[in-house]
Amino acid sequence: MSTTPDSPGAPAPATAGATAVTNLIARYAQLVDAGDFAGVGDLSADATFIGSGPSAHGRDAVAAMLRDSVIRYEDGTPRTHHVTSDIAVEPPPARIVTGPAP
Repeated sequence: MSTTPDSPGAPAPATAGATAVTNLIARYAQLVDAGDFAGVGDLSADATFIGSGPSAHGRDAVAAMLRDSVIRYEDGTPRTHHVTSDIAVEPPPARIVTGPAP
């Protein structure tokens, strides 16, 4: 694990960001597979969800989109089983600044 000099043991910002992304993906999968579409809405409260249909923005729209689109068994259980592994989170390319040095 990378650490920053001023906070021993804490993940470095890039590592913390990658961990946050992988945790978000895993939590989404857990919530959808449990049929907790309101939970996915909470997870996506300030996001735009882009899937195979029209995009949905915000908590209520994301939850409604999933309720309307996820195929479920007769008892209401989603017919999904997400497996998340080998997730690669790549940092954005470095910015190249041209011009005179400050």
